[in-house]
Amino acid sequence: MKRLLLLVLIAINNIATAQTIDTIITIKTFTVQGIRQADSLENNPSNPYLIDHLEIKNTPIQSTSDLLDNAVGIDIKSRSGLGVQSDLSIRGGTFDQSLLMIDGVKLSDPQTGHHLMDVPVFIDQIERIEQINNGGSRWFGPYAFSGAVNLITKRASESGLQLRLSGGDFGYLDAGFSVSGVGKNSSTTLSFNRRQSTGYITNTDFDLNNIFLSSNFDLNKTTFKLNAGITEKNFGAQNFYTSRFPNQYEATQTYFGSLQATLDLDQLQITPRVYYRRHYDRFELYRKGEGWYEEEGRYLVRKETRDTVPGWYTGPNYHRTDVQGAELNFSYTSALGQTSIGGEYRHEFVWSNNLGEPSDTLSDLGNAAYTKTADRENSSLFFEHNVTLNRFRISAGLLANFHSVYGNDVFPGADVSYDLSDQVRVFAGANRNMRFPTFTDLYYNLGGAVGSRNLEPEQSQNYQLGFKYRFNWFSGSITGFYRQGQNLIDWVRLNGSPITQAANITEVNFIGIEMNEVLDLRKLYDDKKVFFNQITFRYTGMEADKSSEGFESNYVLDYLRHKLNVGVDHSLIANLNLAWNFKYQYREGGYYDASTKSEILFGSYGLLDVRLYQETPIIYWYVEVANLFNRQYEDIGFVQQPGRWLRVGIKYNISFKKKAE
Repeated sequence: MKRLLLLVLIAINNIATAQTIDTIITIKTFTVQGIRQADSLENNPSNPYLIDHLEIKNTPIQSTSDLLDNAVGIDIKSRSGLGVQSDLSIRGGTFDQSLLMIDGVKLSDPQTGHHLMDVPVFIDQIERIEQINNGGSRWFGPYAFSGAVNLITKRASESGLQLRLSGGDFGYLDAGFSVSGVGKNSSTTLSFNRRQSTGYITNTDFDLNNIFLSSNFDLNKTTFKLNAGITEKNFGAQNFYTSRFPNQYEATQTYFGSLQATLDLDQLQITPRVYYRRHYDRFELYRKGEGWYEEEGRYLVRKETRDTVPGWYTGPNYHRTDVQGAELNFSYTSALGQTSIGGEYRHEFVWSNNLGEPSDTLSDLGNAAYTKTADRENSSLFFEHNVTLNRFRISAGLLANFHSVYGNDVFPGADVSYDLSDQVRVFAGANRNMRFPTFTDLYYNLGGAVGSRNLEPEQSQNYQLGFKYRFNWFSGSITGFYRQGQNLIDWVRLNGSPITQAANITEVNFIGIEMNEVLDLRKLYDDKKVFFNQITFRYTGMEADKSSEGFESNYVLDYLRHKLNVGVDHSLIANLNLAWNFKYQYREGGYYDASTKSEILFGSYGLLDVRLYQETPIIYWYVEVANLFNRQYEDIGFVQQPGRWLRVGIKYNISFKKKAE
């Protein structure tokens, strides 16, 4: 891996001394909404990545998590697929170390990162996705330890209605609609979606419901944005968290709302933001219901096998978390650059029958009795300055953090880029990051998994160096990164022990490389119709300086050592198109097999997905096959992933009127 980083430096030197091309390429840029710097994605020295709307629309995927699985530097550990339950990791980080946002609003879950992807936004409502892979504590506080993903929602350009319907193997059915209303200074979109399946193996059935409202309003120099949504998930969780109790079941509900405004006073920009997120979680270690465990007297019994639930199991885990937050940002542009200052306040609560401290005040939700509770507060102040000096772009700042439990700390960072030519840019960055334990890390105690109240915050220093380039039909970047981690929080099982416990493990350092290449062959032939429209190539490779020798690591050391994604989109006849997506990955680590008392290594696998599609102004239809060659594989423990899955779908658009000029 160190040799790969050396190659990056050699390539930078070679390109810097190469003959430049006379033509300067003008490209469309995007404002990075998740970062305070009011500049374009292309100009940001931290080198964010972008997934644009065409890739979102045409890639053979059905959920946001499946789309992110194709992104550079991102690892999606999926349970069941199709967005049912998945863990988001960035550059070898764990699912608790990543941040997900909607239009810059934080969605981190204080109970556990397993619920981070419970978002009400359906994939058709996403305009683009922005990634920050080099840690983000100086921008986002102690929620983006390894990085952040920002989902940017669409703003409707015309009034209309979209109807969606798809179906496929394993009783898969997906139906929904979006209705948009556009006025002279406003636009509002309301979307609903329902998705269900009988499951590809036993106890993998699910039904998911999403409703999302997005409204924008322009008043003089102020733009208001309101987002609100609800997502509900009910799913069989076969082996999801442990193979000792395979017949698990889970039901979650998420309620989310945010209101933000941008007041543009020429040189001064003011951005206030408030948000709220409530999450309910019911987890059954033994699935209760017809055909599963049913009440028989005072016992839960599976009638077909006469299995009886052990006496220590008293029923499901019930959790409710509330997160309330407010932010205020000021940005001032002068001859000296752009200066930003501001602050944030966030309050996190949990009510549970398993997490927190015992409480005499009981709350009820149906048959749930919350007997424990905990809460904590976090505040932060930040300062940042961005300046352009000839060919240099410099961004530096710090965030001072104040936590009600873990005290105070400071997260500094800086990013710089230099234009070697009109087409080639070198960039580098260094940022310090931290994460606090979740309530599950601290308090969980059930089924052989034990949290620890003595956990300390984990810390890291993130460094990156690379270059990016953009020519007429070829663009991309190569990035080398290095992360020094201290007191990393993991769930580990010591050899010979039946207990999995939360612990701060010693220093673990990651070194790696990312490659993100795009070949737009339509530009090569002056936008004429060609067989190959676009080819994308994304590779991530990394290694850690420690292994799980003497213990089993559930998360920290089960990272992707190699990940390759190749996407090809090409034209056929009669406006038909075919999109291919190939993924290869090799995962370090493994999982414990109690029957053989040994560790099973993850190893490698390759998957191929394909979509045939056609688009007209009114109709978009597709036929797709996921896992075309029916590869059998596991990505988390004993959780068997779906095999070949055929799906067909159609979207029908009805336009009411054009947006007023």
